Amino acid sequence: MVKKKTARSAAAKLSFRHFSEALSNFCRLPGPPNLVVIYGPSIYLRYKAVEALSKQASAWGYETERLSANNLDESQLDQIFQDMPLFGNQKYFVVENMVPSSRQAKLLGKLLSQHPKRAFLALQLNSSQIGATFEALHAEAIIPCYPPNTKELPNYIRSLARKFSLQLDSTAAQWLNEHVGNDLWKLENEIKNLALIYPEAEHLSDRQLQDALGYLKEDHVFELEGLILKKQSGKAINLINQLIHRGESPLAILGIISNHCRKILQIQSLRMKGQPPAQIAKELRLPLFVIQKLMTPLSAARLKAYRAAIELCQQNDIMLKSTRIGGDLLISHLLLELMSA
Repeated sequence: MVKKKTARSAAAKLSFRHFSEALSNFCRLPGPPNLVVIYGPSIYLRYKAVEALSKQASAWGYETERLSANNLDESQLDQIFQDMPLFGNQKYFVVENMVPSSRQAKLLGKLLSQHPKRAFLALQLNSSQIGATFEALHAEAIIPCYPPNTKELPNYIRSLARKFSLQLDSTAAQWLNEHVGNDLWKLENEIKNLALIYPEAEHLSDRQLQDALGYLKEDHVFELEGLILKKQSGKAINLINQLIHRGESPLAILGIISNHCRKILQIQSLRMKGQPPAQIAKELRLPLFVIQKLMTPLSAARLKAYRAAIELCQQNDIMLKSTRIGGDLLISHLLLELMSA
């Protein structure tokens, strides 16, 4: 007797490889599919799938509009199909956080059959499984968002690092996995920090990772940024001395200061172009409260000091790696220069 495959048993065999292949196949399509279904247990990968879809839709000449399933009733969904023009500016609608239900699936099936090629939909299901009812819609593209398994994770980390112009060997990738864990959001954030600390590195060893990732507590990061903004150099230098004394890496602290200066300059540039805080937060992928905190207009002299500080960060990075000068002295001098304007 042949056992019938269930959705649960099929899902158990899915991995990051299937996500990567499905996304790659989607991006190679000559034009937008009428229906895309994005599902899976990884919220991070569902977000990345929507991000890639939006980028590809733009390449096809479509504007992406995101809709929350929580605020979308049947009449509004029906209106999407009714209002879409046959020609002219088309939109790609992404319905996010949709909970699979047979009622919604039947409605979508009906609308898709009544209005073929009128509306282009991507459904981001808030579910680890696609469900039989949504599978029956015969979407032209299905993207299963399953995170890397234990065997896939080191290669995934190395691939992610390459996107930020970093090269990690297998030992370094394994070390990063052991010390950060399997959380894909945290892994990306740590790799971003490494790219700031080593902006021109061709290859990073596990020893360099150990030196760079001091894992400063988030409250210390915010405290240091707040003191820099308020130009309280004495308190900032005292905090840095305490952190270095307890064993935190000077390179990690240098990376935080460099990252802060870059954020300030990016936000100020977008502010001067007239962009509102919410749009800046979306573009820079930062929380809105962080943008609001850093939106205060700065003088030309202060902006110049921030630019000079980034160059000093790069010089200090080289000195920390090549001389015996104490990290506390170098960083203290950097903060005094930054706050003098």
